[in-house]
Amino acid sequence: MSYANNRPRVYLFDLQSGRQSVLGEFNGMTLAPRFSPDGSSVIMAVTSGGGSEIVVVDLASRTPRRLTDAGSINVSPCYSPDGSQIVFNSDRDGDQQLYIMGPRWRREAHQLRAGEIRHAGMVAARRPDRLHAVRWGPRGTSISA
Repeated sequence: MSYANNRPRVYLFDLQSGRQSVLGEFNGMTLAPRFSPDGSSVIMAVTSGGGSEIVVVDLASRTPRRLTDAGSINVSPCYSPDGSQIVFNSDRDGDQQLYIMGPRWRREAHQLRAGEIRHAGMVAARRPDRLHAVRWGPRGTSISA
């Protein structure tokens, strides 16, 4: 990520060749870009209008697609190990909570509540009001927050 000349950009760096390329230019700050498990896309949060939204960028076309709507703070997106779902933090219902979105990301997100078991046995954090970085476990059966 770079903010050179006040232009927020996300770069891709090829570790073998040392070359870099611009993944995209965004109107707001970009937060926590992460590769999909298959390496075909990057997901991140982008600030917008006092909030932030989750955006996925296809690496082949470099086309961004917004998955959430502005108006709330949506941050810390993370792919499931198989890439079929994402988990992220959002305050869309007033308090910061974990949400899962998938399959095919139809802008429908399911809120996980403390101790609730959903989607193949995944368990939400015990204190979802104190969430920060979110990570999916390597087997896809747990989420840390």
